[in-house]
Amino acid sequence: MRARLAFGLVVILAVGALAGWRLETPAAHSQTVEKPHAQVTHSAPPTHIAAVNPMPVGGEGLAAIQESPKPKPKPKPTSTHTSAAPAADLPAELTGGGWRLAFDGEFGGSSLNTSQWDTCYPDDNQSGCTNSGNNNEFEWYQPSQVSVGGGTLNLTAVSESTQGSDGNTYPCRSGMVTTGQSFNFQYGYVQVEAKLPISSGLWPALWLNPSNGGWPPEIDIMEHWSTYDYYGAYLHSSAGPIIENDHVNLADDTGWHTFSVLWQPNEIIWYLDGQQVLTSTQYVPQQAMYFIANVANSTNGPGCNGTMQISSVKVWQQHS
Repeated sequence: MRARLAFGLVVILAVGALAGWRLETPAAHSQTVEKPHAQVTHSAPPTHIAAVNPMPVGGEGLAAIQESPKPKPKPKPTSTHTSAAPAADLPAELTGGGWRLAFDGEFGGSSLNTSQWDTCYPDDNQSGCTNSGNNNEFEWYQPSQVSVGGGTLNLTAVSESTQGSDGNTYPCRSGMVTTGQSFNFQYGYVQVEAKLPISSGLWPALWLNPSNGGWPPEIDIMEHWSTYDYYGAYLHSSAGPIIENDHVNLADDTGWHTFSVLWQPNEIIWYLDGQQVLTSTQYVPQQAMYFIANVANSTNGPGCNGTMQISSVKVWQQHS
């Protein structure tokens, strides 16, 4: 009797263990793994990994970007037209051999070079558009707000009620340019010489957007808000949190500055006037992108008055 009871107990325990294993297995398979979020203190160069999209102190710009993606342009081929750059002409940030000037967007004459530049996002009607993916923008971009003269590109925002072709009315009309249909590239050094508009409500930006129609990633060389004496540099990645330095100080916020980014396969470095301000070795985009310069309006009310001037946009790429 004891032997039978012992045998029966063994069988019951075995069946129970098997049933328990079967009940626990689906739960184990359904366990979710959260993405890591980290925050590091600013150092030299200052680097900050943000868990969520930040809004700079007093700024109006970034609150809705995570929920509302950028417009999705059509894929464009990467340009292969390059010219060797003499060592004397290379920016000091570039080391090693094989660097070539792949894109030279200088602004001579009195009209925009339309073989290099479009005045709207690549998949939009070039007669007018807006960033329909961001609820924090209140401007309608028009070619009339893009001009060239005195060696500079002028992107001018004016407070004027404007009817968009999308059926909406905007309190601001402004200007933008992109290389979406002329120059797309993967990796390189982007250098922009620009003078920012320091004006309430304005949101000028210099940035890279994906060529394949998706978003993110996005590399923000410079985003500035309103009248603040600092700007933000950002990497919006598809695989992790935002990497940012949202307080890059402008010693002279009304003067000319050189905004740059060195994008390599394993690292991105942002510069202001040749000084490193942000570095990331994480979530580096591995796809073709194109350049955008625009002056957005971040307030649905008074404001929208100023011009971003750009004297040069250059892209160098390294070839073996």
